[in-house]
Amino acid sequence: MLRIYQSQPKLHRGLVSTVDEGDFTAATPGVVTRGYRECRFDVDLEGADIESLEVTLLFYNMRLDGWFYGSSFTFGAAGKYAITAETRGATVFLAVTGFSGGEFQFSADYCLS
Repeated sequence: MLRIYQSQPKLHRGLVSTVDEGDFTAATPGVVTRGYRECRFDVDLEGADIESLEVTLLFYNMRLDGWFYGSSFTFGAAGKYAITAETRGATVFLAVTGFSGGEFQFSADYCLS
């Protein structure tokens, strides 16, 4: 099925080089997908000796004032990757939750459909 993305790509996270630590708060800059069904993240991963980098999609629940963990994805090498998530209007955040290897730089754009 053909997907038509109705927004231009925008930066979600740029040049992240450490694993996200600690609790995420309401102030964490998520992607608001209100009015859209899907969010595609275009991930650019660079670095040396990357064994694995794990990212986790978080969903924000306004009533409970907290982030909830969704699907996780693991990359085993530098490269360009796309992650598509059915968000149904939620506020989402792509967190770097694990890394093993030498060093990395992670960036992610998003577009909505």
